[in-house]
Amino acid sequence: MKTLYLHVGTPKTGTTAVQTFLYDNKEILLKNNFIYEKMPYHYIDASDRRNAHFLFKYIYNNDRSVNKEAFEKRLAEGYEIIKGWFEKVDNVFLTDEAAWNVLNTEGRDFMPSVKSFADSVGAQVKVIIYVRRQDDYLESWYKQKIRDGLSQSTWEEVAGNIPNAIALDYYKIIRLIANTIGSENIIVRRYDRNSFAGKDGTIFSDFMEVLGLDYTDEYKLPEGKTNTSLNNNYIEIKRLLNNLYDNSITVEKDQNPYLGGIGSLCSELDNQYDSSYFSEEERKEFLGRYKEGNDAIAKEFLGEEVLFNDKTKNLPKWDPNNEYLLRDFVVFCGMALKNQKTEIDELKKEVNRLKKLSPAYKVAGKIKNWED
Repeated sequence: MKTLYLHVGTPKTGTTAVQTFLYDNKEILLKNNFIYEKMPYHYIDASDRRNAHFLFKYIYNNDRSVNKEAFEKRLAEGYEIIKGWFEKVDNVFLTDEAAWNVLNTEGRDFMPSVKSFADSVGAQVKVIIYVRRQDDYLESWYKQKIRDGLSQSTWEEVAGNIPNAIALDYYKIIRLIANTIGSENIIVRRYDRNSFAGKDGTIFSDFMEVLGLDYTDEYKLPEGKTNTSLNNNYIEIKRLLNNLYDNSITVEKDQNPYLGGIGSLCSELDNQYDSSYFSEEERKEFLGRYKEGNDAIAKEFLGEEVLFNDKTKNLPKWDPNNEYLLRDFVVFCGMALKNQKTEIDELKKEVNRLKKLSPAYKVAGKIKNWED
């Protein structure tokens, strides 16, 4: 039977790495009766590899009101493209982690539309959901916002008033999806290195098992790291420096020069100040808010009693007055200056190279030789 796979995250569960891996191996997937392709739509706030974005991304008029006609037209066009894919293969893969938070927004349930389309082409819908323990998710989300220059909020401000954009009640959204496609069509996996299946126990081997494909040596892995995590001291330094830059979502990340990358480089050095934003008591209380729903997910979708283990790294709670902050600030500034000098030296070399190619430079060289 034809299957439309829809990967909805959750956010902070390696979605960028998975999308990169699958797209880089799309030709192998095609040989295995799967299509994963980009859609012909481009969004300022989403990678082209997030090919499910068209399912819910509104189109706006100049006055910021929703242009429903344009949105419905694009949605119909997108479905026609997918229909064409189903004429070539039995399995189509769509992915976008933003789908998760959209489903948490009242009035934005797009699953009936997806189900209706799938029925029209004789396909079943399978929704893939990776879940991460809520405390890890929130800390990771906060760090990424600071690193990318999109926030100046303190941890206390975020943890005390969790933004609506962060959907931590996993069971609520999973049940919403199940109401449309049925629980049997939902695939729940833990985002946990100790839970990944497959021959090498990575998110890639685990995901291939989800798709029912053999994870062979012909698949190539993404190069380099994706989304390096920053030491909490460097997060605080970066948070303060974010005030120097526009934190609008429409601004390219490289407008916030050096700083995010410098923090990542510093976080890879030895002698880090390891800490957590939660104290152990705070963590226990926080996770308790979601225990009932998490247990329900474990029982209904995994056939187990517990969704997440309660192990922690037992790190001290981050203190803005910690003795390492000054040291890390100096390291941060030194690394920034070092990288800046390297870039300036490279630019000087390029300027000199271009000078030598210019006619004026050649003429000046002949005159100097004549004078000599």
